[in-house]
Amino acid sequence: MMSYREAALEILRKERHPMTAKEIITAAVAAGLLTVGGRTPDASLAGRLYTDIQRNGKKSMFIQVGPRKYALREWSDESTKVEQQNSKLKNILMKVSINSLCEKFYNSIMALAEDLRAAFIHELLAGMRAAGANVTNHLLLLGVHSGRAESASASDIALLLRYYRINQPAIFDAAINIMEKFPEVAMSLDEPDARSLSSSSLRTRGRTSGTSKK
Repeated sequence: MMSYREAALEILRKERHPMTAKEIITAAVAAGLLTVGGRTPDASLAGRLYTDIQRNGKKSMFIQVGPRKYALREWSDESTKVEQQNSKLKNILMKVSINSLCEKFYNSIMALAEDLRAAFIHELLAGMRAAGANVTNHLLLLGVHSGRAESASASDIALLLRYYRINQPAIFDAAINIMEKFPEVAMSLDEPDARSLSSSSLRTRGRTSGTSKK
């Protein structure tokens, strides 16, 4: 069995988004990483992580992002690098008009083979969540009611990316970082001419995706 600290590190690296002490304990027990005793194991974990952060400072693997809610410092370091990166792809996308952005994303995603498309969407969602995005809530805000973010279509993802460019630049930067890991996507987005959208639902929902930051 792992220590509380080791289990927290394992679970956070697997889930790739901030979690409360209670959520970490539940996931660790379900994965067979911990056997807990006592009535408040989440409080015990929170105490251990607090001590680790106080004792090790910037060398701690953990950061506290809310009441008994934790993330990994390596995510913060990755986000900082992304924000500092003035990539060619970002320059291209920032020059695309807001009205054309959905179409460009949609065409680039749909140009991928089906298995690669699924892998890209999965990695993209994980990366945006690691940067602090509440993907499910934002999809609902845009009128996407697929139930689970992982079930979102290419048009849904295109709307979401446009929303982040308008309202949450740091999340959009994190998304660009993921796109650059997929050469097929980056090359497609670099093309000056995009194919016309065949999805009328994308155009309809696109009118509402420039919602102000909430």
